[in-house]
Amino acid sequence: MTIQQLAMSIIPAITALAGVFLTLKHQEKIKMAEEKRWYADFFLKRKYDSISNLFASLIDWEYTLNLYGNYSPDTIEKYKEEINPKETVYLRDLTISSIYLDDETYNSMKNVLGAFRQVSMAIYYNIQDEKIIEHKKSLTPDITKIDWVEFTKASQEAKKALKEYLNPQILDALELKK
Repeated sequence: MTIQQLAMSIIPAITALAGVFLTLKHQEKIKMAEEKRWYADFFLKRKYDSISNLFASLIDWEYTLNLYGNYSPDTIEKYKEEINPKETVYLRDLTISSIYLDDETYNSMKNVLGAFRQVSMAIYYNIQDEKIIEHKKSLTPDITKIDWVEFTKASQEAKKALKEYLNPQILDALELKK
């Protein structure tokens, strides 16, 4: 066998090996990209769901406080059934979504907590119950009177911040065809 014949038989073999090597490298890149996309989809869905739940619990609590801030519940039991659970749900949703929120947004959510608790306590002290009426006499007006300005301000800031997460500006740039 001559050198020329040997070269003619080795070149196709080397070319075939190079082709197999390049194909395997390309498949590995595709697999890694698909894996990254799966993780991104998985965690982005969890992030979106948790922030969406936080937004829903914020709105629910806000509407409840608006209603009972204007029309106090008749009894302590009704207060405990209608108002207290809203705070519990909001706190749960805030805790879950806190890992996804930046510091500024998280502080807005804590401001909501303070403002909404003030309204909640004012509603409680406006229930027409003998024990509450007697206890109310020893309290200052800042506890028993609803601070609607702070309530509205905290609510609007929080909703605006959460809307940025739920509907980012990048979506406006995309053409989403129906």
